[in-house]
Amino acid sequence: MQRSPLRADLLLLLVAAIWGSGFIAQRVAARSMGPLSFNAIRYLIGFAILGVLLASLARWKPTRAEFVGGFWLGAIMAAAAWLQQHGIEFTTAARAGFFTGLYVLIVPVVGLAFGQRPRAAHVIGAAVAVVGLWLLSREMGGELPGEEPRGGLLPGDPYIIACAVLWALHVAFTGKLAPSADPLRLAAVQFAVVAVLSGVLALVLELDRFTLASSGLLSR
Repeated sequence: MQRSPLRADLLLLLVAAIWGSGFIAQRVAARSMGPLSFNAIRYLIGFAILGVLLASLARWKPTRAEFVGGFWLGAIMAAAAWLQQHGIEFTTAARAGFFTGLYVLIVPVVGLAFGQRPRAAHVIGAAVAVVGLWLLSREMGGELPGEEPRGGLLPGDPYIIACAVLWALHVAFTGKLAPSADPLRLAAVQFAVVAVLSGVLALVLELDRFTLASSGLLSR
């Protein structure tokens, strides 16, 4: 089946809109639960939704390439998600969105390692995207009730920058694997890996913070 570039671009635009809208929710969750606990619940829900969808389409069984590739992509995703959620505890959602968005500049650099030479249009587009992100997030004040406006480098910013590097690696590796994989199965394997890794580590490192009362599940 021929894939439409326009449809792909529109889907990526939708993904960007959903992705960007999540930072405020992450900031709220960071006030009441640990990053590992949050990611375990978040990705478990994602896995459950994809699992139901795959079961309804009778496309559940992953190939060896999807399982192995999805495992390593999931490991990268788990590390990136932890860095992002931990960092967002100590910075603002706007700054987190801006620094995470820097991965669009890192992806072409990572692509060079795979022999993918970016075109001038790609570099220009990435630079314009970063400028746009900065314009959208330049209001660096606090977003939640009781927060004071903050400037300068915040404690969480280095974690977000490190997460951007891992997201760039994730995008580059996904680009190599995705053409020969089922996207739903590949995503489901990754979500399962993130949920398991985050959940196990949360039980070890965040057990004192992981209760129904403090996890945000019963928060107003």
